[in-house]
Amino acid sequence: MDKRELLMQAKKDMQLWIDQMTLGNIEETLEQIRHYENFLSQMTYLQVPTMETTASENENEEVEFESVKEEIPKYRLERQLRGGFIKELNAYVPEGAIRSIGAEDGDYVYAKHKGSGHFYYELAEKGSPINTERKEVQFGIVEQSGDLFMVSRSLMNGGQNTKINGVLHTFLLSREDVLELKLEDGDVVDLAFYENKPSTVRVVWKHDTDEKGYQAPLKSGYYKDSNGTKEKFVDPLLENKNVLVLGLEPRKAEYKQAIEQHGGTFDWVEGTEGEERLERKIAKADVVIILIKYIRHHASQFTVKTCKEHQVAYSIVDTFGVQTVVDAAVTPQVQPASELEI
Repeated sequence: MDKRELLMQAKKDMQLWIDQMTLGNIEETLEQIRHYENFLSQMTYLQVPTMETTASENENEEVEFESVKEEIPKYRLERQLRGGFIKELNAYVPEGAIRSIGAEDGDYVYAKHKGSGHFYYELAEKGSPINTERKEVQFGIVEQSGDLFMVSRSLMNGGQNTKINGVLHTFLLSREDVLELKLEDGDVVDLAFYENKPSTVRVVWKHDTDEKGYQAPLKSGYYKDSNGTKEKFVDPLLENKNVLVLGLEPRKAEYKQAIEQHGGTFDWVEGTEGEERLERKIAKADVVIILIKYIRHHASQFTVKTCKEHQVAYSIVDTFGVQTVVDAAVTPQVQPASELEI
């Protein structure tokens, strides 16, 4: 199947999804259309092998994943910059499908045909990488400068600079990706590029965050000042609580705003401070939020140990959403004297 045939098939598939759209599956349909948009946008980079057989020969075979899996064919996934490809099926695998099953380059997957060139995928077993030239930057922070959009930092380890082979590098994002994903300053994205060819960089995933335009819930406590002007009610969920957030400096301002809107007092540390200073901060806190993915392991271990010693409640959070952090502060996962370890 050449690129022209792939284009024709993609057009037919998108039309089929649109024809079958109902009020109950609008979101699913839009998500599928976005996958095809991503596929079409990268066809320039896609190398399509010539095959003697196509997936259509097996379209009438029904395979249930619940049956004996030794009898189900396994297909090796080859990562493209965005999404992946299964040669035996001539099938493009959307980025979302790969992430939903936790697959990586070179892994083996089960594929169940669901009609019109679509497949359900399930991870079969881990494999060795095929496309070793593909590199990723995870949790990159989008920065805007005039009409240009770029990534020079990642949320990992508290906002570290992006590098290629140990050398600092700023990735300039294509106008195509900016428009397609509606990127804005402060968005968090994953990038992929071919080693030694950073100009091939593509935005492969835009992380869904809940911090944009964050407002504390407004209640009937909205009141008027002496001039009759409405002022916002401060939600008292965290009233008189000192909330210490550990890690993720690039989101510090958003966390501070949210905690204070809920009546709390905000404090923050990077996690690279000396143990004495970190211990003093923890001892003053009523609850500690540990952003586990974005700090060093030693810092997280020390924080948990110190929280227990000082009888301070804490939550371990593995995402960066503002509402998640607020919820973790309002209802800590671990109360004083808990034996939970990380």
